[in-house]
Amino acid sequence: MHTVVLGWFGVSAFWFLPFLWRLIKAALPGGDGLRGPGTIRLWLGFVCVLAASCALEAALFSPAGDALGHWVMSGAGRLAGRIGAPLLMLVLLVVALPWLLGFRWLDTLAAADRAFGLGLRLGRE
Repeated sequence: MHTVVLGWFGVSAFWFLPFLWRLIKAALPGGDGLRGPGTIRLWLGFVCVLAASCALEAALFSPAGDALGHWVMSGAGRLAGRIGAPLLMLVLLVVALPWLLGFRWLDTLAAADRAFGLGLRLGRE
């Protein structure tokens, strides 16, 4: 199984952990259930993050495995070219990551601003 998982997804198989955690958390008592609000974002976020992460891993590190990454990157390469494909996958990763992990970029930037004093003006006067 070790060879199959790493052969198909590479190190990007790590994204199964937060996905499974959110599924388990939703199924537990007090959770929203598997048909509750945000379920489509969770599934779509998982698929997009996994595909983008595999593709970036295949483009940057080019392991012998990671069949999904090579397949996605070849398709994106035909669509956006050799330089545009990794940029497209990076944008997809940044957009879909909050759907999978359940956070907002503005809240994260505001917390970083409070913690490190970055001088960002995020909705404050």
